Amino acid sequence: MGYETELVLANDWLLQQEVFEGMLAEKMSQKFEWLGFAPKVKLDGAESIGWAIEEFTADTDPNKSYPKRITSGSDFVRITASGLTYDQAALAKWGWEFAISERARRYKQNADQLLKTLRRHANWLGEWQNARIINQLVSAKGVNRNISGMSYYDRSVVTWGSEGSNPINDMLLIGDDLTDQGVGYASTDWYVSKKKFRALRGWIANVDMDVGSRTALYGSPVQMGATSVYIPLLNGTVHQMTYGLADGDLLVLDSGQTPMTIYYDWNPEYGPASSFAMENGQDLPNDFGLHSYQYKPEKNHELINQVWLENIIAVKEKTAGMFCPATSGKAI
Repeated sequence: MGYETELVLANDWLLQQEVFEGMLAEKMSQKFEWLGFAPKVKLDGAESIGWAIEEFTADTDPNKSYPKRITSGSDFVRITASGLTYDQAALAKWGWEFAISERARRYKQNADQLLKTLRRHANWLGEWQNARIINQLVSAKGVNRNISGMSYYDRSVVTWGSEGSNPINDMLLIGDDLTDQGVGYASTDWYVSKKKFRALRGWIANVDMDVGSRTALYGSPVQMGATSVYIPLLNGTVHQMTYGLADGDLLVLDSGQTPMTIYYDWNPEYGPASSFAMENGQDLPNDFGLHSYQYKPEKNHELINQVWLENIIAVKEKTAGMFCPATSGKAI
């Protein structure tokens, strides 16, 4: 569907749609730190999507009311829930194009250079998609902000890694703030930068108590290369994030009430694959809306490859998360 490449020149096999999109998807997926925890819904041809946003929870609704006694001849008391707000977005293309020279396609020794070029472009696109998700999650339309009057915000700040810091207590405080903002939410997952994750790891490793007690409360210090640790006292998991969070940011979510949904679609005219086979044998679903297209201008014999994504990021449950940015002056 719109692919010009035939198996004529030595490196054309790299530019066949199935191979080309598979390479892009595999490299992009290495940047998808924030894609996995959000549910994905295919739009199936819809051009836009609207969603309801609850400004209040059942517990904080100013119209909250309880049943009234009904006596003979009395009327039922009518109650109403505070209205929902709504947001919507249209599906749009996000991408670019790049040129591949006839020389790059023709000579076998250029295959490595061509591969590196394709991987570089995929790396950029994956990093952009990842940043787009987290930016939406912590934006003004994203999860609730930790503010004055809440336990975490009003604590005495000692940054992680400094003498006297207590990362576990900080996470307990913001986790309680998340739970206290409404009935039915629980703090299950905390997200911090790589630097702060290392500070947490060092704190756990150096707690002055016997190994059994330390493990029962704080878990085991994470192994080299691990990017998350389950902490029994929190009854939750702390995640190290490479992209999207500044040093000092702290984000907590309820994984059972994921605050966002990602909507995506495929344009059948361009024949995008529904999934991609990875080198490790697993399938990566195309639930981020990857498309590609090729065309060849006659004047210079270059092959132009266009790559784009089609998806919408919708934050629906603001109260399923709590965020405190380092810029608030309350950095961990």
